Amino acid sequence: MVLTAFVTGAVLCLISVTCCLLTGSILLLYSGRNGPGAYLGLSYIACGYAFLVAGLTYSGLLYYVPHLFRTGNICWLLCMPLSWLYIRTSVTRKPLSAWDLLHLLPVTLYLIDYFPFLVSSAAVKTAVLRADITNIDQLLRYSQGWLLPANSQIPIRAIQTMLYWSLQIGLLTSSATLQMRKDRSWFRWMILYNTLQIPMFLPTVIVMITGAREYLWASTIPPVAAGLLSAITLFLNPRILYGLKAAEPPPPVRAKPLLLDNDFVERLSIQLEKVMRDEKPFLHADYTLKKLADTVGVPLYKLSAYINQTTGTNFSEYLNQWRIRYCLELIREKKIVNLNLHGIAAKCGFNNRNTFSSAFKRVTGKPPSVYLHTRD
Repeated sequence: MVLTAFVTGAVLCLISVTCCLLTGSILLLYSGRNGPGAYLGLSYIACGYAFLVAGLTYSGLLYYVPHLFRTGNICWLLCMPLSWLYIRTSVTRKPLSAWDLLHLLPVTLYLIDYFPFLVSSAAVKTAVLRADITNIDQLLRYSQGWLLPANSQIPIRAIQTMLYWSLQIGLLTSSATLQMRKDRSWFRWMILYNTLQIPMFLPTVIVMITGAREYLWASTIPPVAAGLLSAITLFLNPRILYGLKAAEPPPPVRAKPLLLDNDFVERLSIQLEKVMRDEKPFLHADYTLKKLADTVGVPLYKLSAYINQTTGTNFSEYLNQWRIRYCLELIREKKIVNLNLHGIAAKCGFNNRNTFSSAFKRVTGKPPSVYLHTRD
């Protein structure tokens, strides 16, 4: 029975590695630029690496690359934090902060615990691997650490996965997702994506609760199958996989300019100022007029008319002005001293350096390279 599980696990891992790495690469290449897709892509790549090490272990091929032994858990501990960051960024548009370093605590603890073993020689790792692979219970004990007791790593991983999954469900069911729920294809895939994450922790949790440790080996196969199915579902949702934008209806054509009353203009001015300053949606290169209209709760054509009449520009130029204002704040606070123009442009929400340079010169009267030089 165990031998059959090893063969099944090896085959599943081989297929899942291919799908996860391919999915992750596509996400990074297409939808990961200046957007939350980068976190999702890295999550799939982390899963792919973990499955690779598992597959090499199941098949016995790990003997040929002993330095990979026990490295799969590093990526296992990164999969769910990256998944959480994808969902959080998609929903709230919140950028990374120093607090997000806390997501690295489990993997840091594992690296500290296993550091002596990870830097040991291939001969030492091969000897341990030869002893462990003939005893599946010993293999799953993770007994080579010096800090934490044996049998602690798999429960830590399961509990971490369950906690992040709970955070994701909490966010997806909160009022913060009201805007994202309008994108029905994305939200439907979110439900499927989170459902397929349940096998990543539930079998292990059941074994831990019941104390049936002899079945712990069986709990290592469902996550591989779930990862494979999750990657496949993205190929059935190419708009998410490739970061394609949903088509938006244009504002209704009006024969005469829309006249906005003063009270409406004043209220909308205050509301837009608050949204732009607090939420900084302009930092997302793919931000659209419709998303802003939904956020402030006004019809698309009225928001367009407001921008045209009060600023004398279109929506794209309006966003670029906010991006440059944000850029100037970063320059004053010396937060971008180590970035080149391409890096500054990306940090401020621009798709490319040329657009950034043109917008910067229109606002300040100087190219960014000249302006930065005069600030030194």
